[in-house]
Amino acid sequence: MEIFNLWCKRNLRGFQVTLLLLLSMFAYSAHGQETVNMNQENLSYGETRFISFGFLLGGHTSSLRPKFSEEFTKAAFSDTINITTGSPFGFSIGFLTNFKVAQYLDIRLMPKVAFYDYKLSFQTTTPNDEAVKDALADFTTVDVPISFKYKSMRRGNHRMFITGGVTQIIDVTGKKQKEENSENGLRLNGNNTTADIGFGADFFFPLFKFSPEIRYSYGLTDIMDSRNNNLSRAFDRMGSQVIGIYLVFN
Repeated sequence: MEIFNLWCKRNLRGFQVTLLLLLSMFAYSAHGQETVNMNQENLSYGETRFISFGFLLGGHTSSLRPKFSEEFTKAAFSDTINITTGSPFGFSIGFLTNFKVAQYLDIRLMPKVAFYDYKLSFQTTTPNDEAVKDALADFTTVDVPISFKYKSMRRGNHRMFITGGVTQIIDVTGKKQKEENSENGLRLNGNNTTADIGFGADFFFPLFKFSPEIRYSYGLTDIMDSRNNNLSRAFDRMGSQVIGIYLVFN
């Protein structure tokens, strides 16, 4: 698991480029398809199925929403000028089970394995220290999103949709990585529950449906794991938020 985590970190940039290339490729293909087959509807038989399956690839940025405590105003943090949050890149891969419950409404179950990075930057005035100290935490999780998908009327081989739901995030980070997180000073809990909202489009190809989606996830739980170290005492609560782009093949 630790070797795999290291491989993932070293290949984030390549995965990010791959996502952009895939999105561009399918957008171009969809445009070409509409031009050539304006009167032909692809996968029309699939619209009547109660259940269908697929897979997804996703890229996201994750950031923290700290609520500062009274301790932050006291002498212990007098040398701290500012605390800012970063938005590191992560990715996910998973599967889709789609249930058609009405003409324009689906229920989706989309379990996935995800990799999240969180970052806080502490700007200090201590002359013997670095001007900015970064506190980092990396997590490997199993996410179980359940969402409603409300679809527009299909026009040719495309349509728009909006989504809303919740995600249960289960921390499966290895022991060694958790120890590194603690050493970096940011003691967070990888388990979380988020409220999700998003929008996207369905593109119907002869053999499959391609559905790019942009989704915003708002963390509902306090993920602060411990307030016993110097950094954690600056906060009363630590929330999270994620903005992701997901490529769904169905």
